[in-house]
Amino acid sequence: FQWRKGRGAYEKFHGAVLDHKNGSAARTFREVSEVGERLSSIQSLIEGTVNRPVAAIVFDWENWWAVEDVSGPRLDLDYVSEVLKHYQVFWEAGMDADFVSMEDRFEQYKILCAPVNYLYKEGYARKVRKYVEDGGCYVTTWFSGVADDTDLCFTGHHPLEDVLGVVQEEIDAPGEDFENGFIYQGTRYL
Repeated sequence: FQWRKGRGAYEKFHGAVLDHKNGSAARTFREVSEVGERLSSIQSLIEGTVNRPVAAIVFDWENWWAVEDVSGPRLDLDYVSEVLKHYQVFWEAGMDADFVSMEDRFEQYKILCAPVNYLYKEGYARKVRKYVEDGGCYVTTWFSGVADDTDLCFTGHHPLEDVLGVVQEEIDAPGEDFENGFIYQGTRYL
């Protein structure tokens, strides 16, 4: 935490490498010195290594503002909460995840997660399509790809309809107590 304990005020009882009395004879000084020696012994093994995340989450300020400003389909939509739910999944799995914007490069990631990616900035759909064609895994959620970067709804097909394999026909947002489901090849899924 700190090299030397303060002699007064709030810092006087905080832990430190050197305490008020024992200097380099203190247990904490000896233990910190031992850690330093151990780290020195493995320096050649770890020098130059970097843990680079294989996953990224798209977080975009303009998207956040647009989601906060939109007057539907639900007023309780919380962009940051949805992003954090997705980050928590990576965290609980012990996976590092970077946060990126729509303008960033994605090719170094195996997984690109874009929760509630309501608006697509110019060129974003093209970048995502290329990313997926090159082997990347793109994960998105409901209320994504609705509007362009001026918050005007797309007309015609969803910009990534072919990549996602879904067609949006309508938007509806019933309350939490509504049980939604679908039928696929004769089987009902909830």
